[in-house]
Amino acid sequence: MNYQLGIITINYYSEDLLGNFIDSLRSQSFDNWCLVVVNNGSNADIAELIKSKNDSRLFSIESGGNPGYASANNIGFDFLKEKNLINNKSFLCFSNPDIVLEDKDVIIKLISGMQKHKADFIGPKIINQDGSFMLPHLKPGNYLKTFFHLGNNGLADRVLGYNKKLKKMEEAVEVFMLNGSFFIAGFKAFEQAGGFDSNTFLYYEEEIFFRKAKESGLKAVYEPSVNVKHFNSATVHALLGSAGKKRTVYNSELYLIKNILKANAFLVFLFRLERKMEYWLIKLTGIFRKK
Repeated sequence: MNYQLGIITINYYSEDLLGNFIDSLRSQSFDNWCLVVVNNGSNADIAELIKSKNDSRLFSIESGGNPGYASANNIGFDFLKEKNLINNKSFLCFSNPDIVLEDKDVIIKLISGMQKHKADFIGPKIINQDGSFMLPHLKPGNYLKTFFHLGNNGLADRVLGYNKKLKKMEEAVEVFMLNGSFFIAGFKAFEQAGGFDSNTFLYYEEEIFFRKAKESGLKAVYEPSVNVKHFNSATVHALLGSAGKKRTVYNSELYLIKNILKANAFLVFLFRLERKMEYWLIKLTGIFRKK
């Protein structure tokens, strides 16, 4: 059976939130979907969790370790294709397991929005527990934005008022990049953009993917009138720690700067030096906190 929407989510020790995400999907007014959970190295029995839901639209597969966000999403996409669960007229949804769809019409509103705006990708307003937003990007990143941590919905953005314009938007607008925590894509558009770049393990997958999409002439739309909730899973921080997370982000940033932005050797050196200082500052701060 072909489904109109194939949903992919990656589980990495997020079992406590995954069940809530699945339940919110099952409450949607749009029901012609299937979900594949790609288990990315977690020890939990995801197959048993899926079985307990007693829903033929739910599937689980093992990624064979922990290849990272980009590779696991590509694995999920390949599974949906190989099992003939979707076809080239279907839509895809990429979602984190810590997302909850409180509005029962989220999916139907977004698919309708894609058709209305002739978009290849569409994303809702993603609202964190503290009321802040996980925002898209209006323009591609560059070396300075990456160097100064701009556009990642973090402290630098809040202090400088970055993306203030997006926070106040109420109507749909074309953007460069959607947040990877939750967005919908056309099957053919995702294939045309070449899927996610598996050279990144975690972080900056969206930046790289939507660069390829833009180069292919594809259109992304942000629809702030549709909301989903993000429950801020602390899994990555808990498993890696602050220093480990920083190192993981650094590796993706370095790949972006060297291979996508094509920065020269001097700029790469400056970036390495600054990030090394950041890393050791975080590590030393952690040591002092333990004492």
